[in-house]
Amino acid sequence: MDKMDLWKKALSLRKELGEDTTSPIDIFALAYTIEKLSIVYYPMGNNISGVCIRGTGNNVVAINSTMTLGRQHFSMAHELYHLYFDDDESTAVCAKTIGVGSEREKQADQFAFYLLMSPDALSDVIKRLKKSGSSKLSLNDVVRLEQYFSISRQAILYRLIGENELTMQEADSMRKNVIRSAVRLGYDDTLYRSTPKDK
Repeated sequence: MDKMDLWKKALSLRKELGEDTTSPIDIFALAYTIEKLSIVYYPMGNNISGVCIRGTGNNVVAINSTMTLGRQHFSMAHELYHLYFDDDESTAVCAKTIGVGSEREKQADQFAFYLLMSPDALSDVIKRLKKSGSSKLSLNDVVRLEQYFSISRQAILYRLIGENELTMQEADSMRKNVIRSAVRLGYDDTLYRSTPKDK
């Protein structure tokens, strides 16, 4: 996997959609500006996070509405990779688990990380968090990161392990009581809930 190429692709898409290279983004608001793209929210079970169907006239991205909003953000960024950069298939059905599957799926995951939080942006926020405390990231720091970038706990932990900011053991200890840890710090729990059925 060429991470530098994926980073460049993520930065180019950010610019194409009118965003700078480091600020947190509202991925759904950006996706709604893409011409000839229909976005569908639908309950797809426990194993599928999203689907991208590229057509000759219009394209469709379907997001699993039963997943948390933070996970839906990641899924949308992942599907945008398939829409813009995946020339192999016209249809991509994507698994729930991050970092598994074909090389193409792993590339889409890495692209999603870079689109939602570039290495520079992530590094800057981590430096600010570490200035106010220890050299290790705490659970409170992880909550602040997931809130800042508006992504799921699963996604931020995966990325922090990949950046050598957390060990697997440290990350495992942070996978429990996700909503409680955010509410305790005064955050709304919307990021950790699925889309209401009436929406």
